[in-house]
Amino acid sequence: MMASVVLGELRVRHIQQNDKLQMELNAVLNREHSITRAYEQLREVKESLETRIAGHLQSSVSSYKSLKSIEGLNPVQILMGVGDMVGNVLNPEQYSVYGYGPNGFEVISSEGWDESDSYSRRLSQESPLYQELVNHHRVICVINRLDAEILGAEGILAGPLVDPQDGKIFGMLKIETFDFIDLTVVNVETFKALCEWAGSAYAQARQFQET
Repeated sequence: MMASVVLGELRVRHIQQNDKLQMELNAVLNREHSITRAYEQLREVKESLETRIAGHLQSSVSSYKSLKSIEGLNPVQILMGVGDMVGNVLNPEQYSVYGYGPNGFEVISSEGWDESDSYSRRLSQESPLYQELVNHHRVICVINRLDAEILGAEGILAGPLVDPQDGKIFGMLKIETFDFIDLTVVNVETFKALCEWAGSAYAQARQFQET
């Protein structure tokens, strides 16, 4: 009987030790799995950052080439080249350039549009977007709730092209679709700077032609 009790206790302790070792093994396996998963996530982030950095470098080169390609003193050439600048610098999925005339804004060039899109090719004077750009000369961004109502289904960013010498508007830049991760304050400010640069370049070209 004593031997049975001793052997039983030893067996119980053996089972408890096995259970403890099994729990420790499971904990080690879970920790290993967590470390592996964290490593995979870090590697994905690293590859994503490398891709974005390479994209920014490529964009910088493309931007320089775009600037060189529209160097000159032809207002029409500058207006046509503004879209290429937006595409190379900000890399939106869909964007467009509009000219300004007596009937409102008329689309000059567009990238990424297809037949299923319902973007307006002409924005009349009654359009809220037309009124805001012409009257206030400011960039409209969908991040702002009021601006989102003004833009409606026309896109996520729109900015006027203004001649800084006489304050007259001569066109509009518009981004219809943009990767959400790229919709940052920096890119919005870059978009504003592109609009201002286009206005200055256009003004210089127009002044040269008049001269």
